[in-house]
Amino acid sequence: MHITIPSAFHSCSRNIDTHKGVANIQINISNDIPNAALAIHEFIPQGLKPINISENGQWFPENRHIKWGTFLNEKSIIITYRIAGPPGSYNIDGQVSVNGQIEIIAGEEEINLSLCPLEIQIYSLPSMSDYEIALVSVCDDIPLDVTENANFSVSDPSLVSIQDNFLTALENTRLTLTALYQDQIVEKIVYLKSTYDMMEMEQNNSKIQATAMAEKHFMEGELLKNDNDYFKIELSCNTLLELAYLSRSDIADIKN
Repeated sequence: MHITIPSAFHSCSRNIDTHKGVANIQINISNDIPNAALAIHEFIPQGLKPINISENGQWFPENRHIKWGTFLNEKSIIITYRIAGPPGSYNIDGQVSVNGQIEIIAGEEEINLSLCPLEIQIYSLPSMSDYEIALVSVCDDIPLDVTENANFSVSDPSLVSIQDNFLTALENTRLTLTALYQDQIVEKIVYLKSTYDMMEMEQNNSKIQATAMAEKHFMEGELLKNDNDYFKIELSCNTLLELAYLSRSDIADIKN
């Protein structure tokens, strides 16, 4: 049987300050107990992730609780941590053990989290043409992975094969990747590769030999000193073109 001793504490309470998808939690404990040995436990609902835990608190994900202490002869303790998670309402609870007896932490218990801005991330896999897509909700620079509950699509399905959050490029291309999560839609322009273009094997060193390029496609190759390569785009009518290039070189002189 646990014995509750509310009169032993001047304060034993929790304050919650929520900003969209992140909650800042502070627990204040003060007491006049001689030779007090304090241990503090907070129990975190499923789906939430505690971060920035102060005072060397330890997170035990297997039974979803944070433990602090034991603190010896501490008359006043302030501990803090943050919680991130999917949108929704959650209740947390906790307790303080003082010399083996239990005190329930009073104060605020409910957390109401809302959706933060979404960001698409894409990662290259060992096979050149394969990619993994992730969708994260970012609040206060804290990313929360929501990929599992997101749906992905592309602007031109003929250029890629997409299954869940994995994508295979069927040719070198640029396209728009779209993610749908709950009622939010986010887009990202991505550049994908299916093969390396061995451009120097092409005979395109003159205008007559220029390599044909297609809309929304790009070429990749090595930049060589004194090398001139020509490319052409054939148009069926007057149009406005948007041309771009990417380079990882810090010294190459690239002109468009």
